[in-house]
Amino acid sequence: MPPMQAADLGKGVATESEKGKGIMKLYANKPRNYEKRYINILPATSQKKEHTMNAKQRMYQRIEKHGNDLKRIFNLDIDAIQISKKVHMIEVKTLRIATDYCNGENGIDSKTWEPETEKILKALDKVLNFKKQDIPVFVNGDVRGYALKIDDDYVRKYNLEIHKDWGGYGCLAPEFDGKE
Repeated sequence: MPPMQAADLGKGVATESEKGKGIMKLYANKPRNYEKRYINILPATSQKKEHTMNAKQRMYQRIEKHGNDLKRIFNLDIDAIQISKKVHMIEVKTLRIATDYCNGENGIDSKTWEPETEKILKALDKVLNFKKQDIPVFVNGDVRGYALKIDDDYVRKYNLEIHKDWGGYGCLAPEFDGKE
């Protein structure tokens, strides 16, 4: 689509600096008094791309903030993004196992659920070191929510600044989509 020209909009005028920014001034026909209005003449795809980029930035900021929250809670000295990624990978595996448990698939049943959750908590402890600090982390078997959580009483007692679910449990690996 060719760029819009001032003639395309009737009484619009754009200075050279405004043309590059996709801004067009419109003047209403009013005697002795004119009103300056600005309209955006960038193509819709350009506007959408700009919005998407902002959503990605928001998402990464939230991931980094959550990683810093985890660092503070678990007294860790590694990169906030790395912590978030490692915990999120464990969360994804845990949700897959919880789904298998609920559906009775892939050999996960009431007998194999406990040993599987112990493996998960052991892997998570290697990243967060929560057992030595007596932080009550557990696996939630309900696939409708997050799988790795901190007990709600502990979150309230220490007033932890972390993403929480509706029950007040601290979520170790929430999803961040970048939406406001």
